[in-house]
Amino acid sequence: MKKKSAFSEARPRTAKGEVLMRERIEMDAMRTLTAVADEAKFKEALITIYKLKPGEPRYEAALAAWREAQASR
Repeated sequence: MKKKSAFSEARPRTAKGEVLMRERIEMDAMRTLTAVADEAKFKEALITIYKLKPGEPRYEAALAAWREAQASR
């Protein structure tokens, strides 16, 4: 992600701008997670970054998607 100046980070944003900024941050985090090749590290990241717990539907869906992406590599 491109570095932002302190001014651009602190300026007021529109509602749409806030959504786009959160989306950009989320996509960067997802790219980082999908690049992880070790399943144990991926599971740890799901727990620490997204606060998901094993057995939750979102945790299991993320794990299934990660495994599918790893199989296609």
